[in-house]
Amino acid sequence: MPIITLPFYSLFGSYGLLFFNLLNSTFIILLIFNINRLFFNQYISCITAAVYAATTLFLNYTYNYSPDIFAANLFLGALYLIFVNRIYLGVGLLGLSIFAKISNLLPAAAVLGYLIWTLIKTDLRGCEYPRSENRSIRIMLLLIVFLGSLIPFAYTNYYLFGSPFTTGYQKTAIAGKAPGEIVVSNHVDKFNQSLFKGSVQLLFHPKKGIVPTNPVLVLAFFGLFLIKKHPHVSKLLLLLSIGLIQFCFFARYDEWYTSHFSNRFLMVLIALSSVFASLFGVWVKNRIFLRQTNFEILPEDITLKKGEYQTD
Repeated sequence: MPIITLPFYSLFGSYGLLFFNLLNSTFIILLIFNINRLFFNQYISCITAAVYAATTLFLNYTYNYSPDIFAANLFLGALYLIFVNRIYLGVGLLGLSIFAKISNLLPAAAVLGYLIWTLIKTDLRGCEYPRSENRSIRIMLLLIVFLGSLIPFAYTNYYLFGSPFTTGYQKTAIAGKAPGEIVVSNHVDKFNQSLFKGSVQLLFHPKKGIVPTNPVLVLAFFGLFLIKKHPHVSKLLLLLSIGLIQFCFFARYDEWYTSHFSNRFLMVLIALSSVFASLFGVWVKNRIFLRQTNFEILPEDITLKKGEYQTD
């Protein structure tokens, strides 16, 4: 992130950093719209994006130089590119998202695993591969692109810490108690909370919990019960898995509270929850306003651009 922001800082000084963050904050809302657009029509997607722009933590982080928004943008952008069949570019961006924030590693592994499973089963465009060798070659290419995108991260770690597998989170220098003392902190040792206690805190803490600070998540929760009604069930389950992986990871983290508002560690989860909030919004529209006896998603609810996205 510092490398990307250098032109902004060179041109505008400290105001350039704020401008860069404002662009990042705008871009994450555009990604929320575009990811929702893969599952719903433009009207539902636009309403959901506007609600998330106004009622979630992203509004509060517009005036902060936040590496968390930048890392979330890389991950969400990679996911979007994969979903629209820009697979190699998406996988490359997925690797770079890990460079931006190491905690993206586990969600990225879930995306990569889903992608490999999809390629083994069928082409993302819905066409069966004529020969298994073609699938194997494509999977190998994906892995090469992914590992190649990790080279800058590995080289930086090697240059700074002497090993490609040692990150700044394992070698954080902090001031000790004695004058001039420097202590090396390892964040790997800071995952000691019980999953239950950590989950309750992440969800319901008055200032740091994601539910009180992002009340729209209540709608997303109800949307989870409607997943089977949507034609893209496997992709929705992938989004749910990504969110759960990120949530469970930080539920164990001792310093989960280190955010000035809400919880910056769960930005990907909150952004992806918008899809489930949209799903619940469709339920409200069809059951209450259209008076459906048995809820069904209508074709016009998921009207997409021609060739933009395929069903499972």
